[in-house]
Amino acid sequence: MIQDVLGLTENESNAYRELLRRPSCSAGELAGVLEVPEGEAARLMGRLEALGLAARNGQAPGRLSASPPRLALGSMLVHQQNALRLAELELGSLEEVYRATMAERSSSDVLDVVRGADATRQRLEQLQTGARSEFLCLSQAPARFVSVAENTATEAAAAARGVAYRVVLERRMLEEGEGIVEELERAVDAGEEVRVTDSVPVKLVIADRELAMVPMGGRGDAADGALLVRPSGLLDALMGLFELVWHRSSRFTVPRAGQVLESTSSALDETDARIMSLLVAGLTDQAVAVRLGLSLRTVQRRVGQLMKLTGAQTRLQLGLQ
Repeated sequence: MIQDVLGLTENESNAYRELLRRPSCSAGELAGVLEVPEGEAARLMGRLEALGLAARNGQAPGRLSASPPRLALGSMLVHQQNALRLAELELGSLEEVYRATMAERSSSDVLDVVRGADATRQRLEQLQTGARSEFLCLSQAPARFVSVAENTATEAAAAARGVAYRVVLERRMLEEGEGIVEELERAVDAGEEVRVTDSVPVKLVIADRELAMVPMGGRGDAADGALLVRPSGLLDALMGLFELVWHRSSRFTVPRAGQVLESTSSALDETDARIMSLLVAGLTDQAVAVRLGLSLRTVQRRVGQLMKLTGAQTRLQLGLQ
């Protein structure tokens, strides 16, 4: 990890580690240990010397000795920290220029067109990476530019920074997407709020209530691209649409094995917990059976037992237990 922070290549990092393991080292010895040509080893040694991570041995000019990590790497970290502080100041200045420009934008500047699937994926990642407090999402089946699994790492990093996620998914995504239920369970465990509904009117993401992105084409349209919506009445309308869909959707819950049902002293086993989670999300018995690798009869039998155990008259009542 430290090599990434300090801008070292993998070979440079490995070379420095090898120098630390011995009093001094020649290019030939380093080449043998790293299994690289001697010329490459000499280049690595020159690079480490230039960075202050190694110094020539006074007794043997052809040999290098590693500099103490706290001294050498500590100095590099200080330079990195100073560079980050300057970058933060520059970022603040650029943000002021941007906001001033935004205030002068005309109505024709409300929308930016993002063309191509790769550019759309990149912009979506930027929206999540740059989000400071909130990220809203309406997700429609099928996922076109970024799958739930592909988006997991970026989403988890944003959530870890304290960004609040609210996501509404079409129920069909739970039935068709491989691994989606498991990813959603991890997301809920991480503190994200997830809801499910029969139909989502449009794919939509909104970052910090300042920027929104929607696909350029409608449902079933193969157009590669998206529209980036800046602060405007249109953005307000999209936020209102999200809130409307959010309040009409069902909460995606994750019952746990060992959890005690409110209406009885009995605890759920792992299979029952998974069945209840999928039922609350609105999946049919058949879809639940396929998801969990069970027979339809087994799912129906377990659902019946749970309803009898809790005294629930309907599946909705069962989900509320």
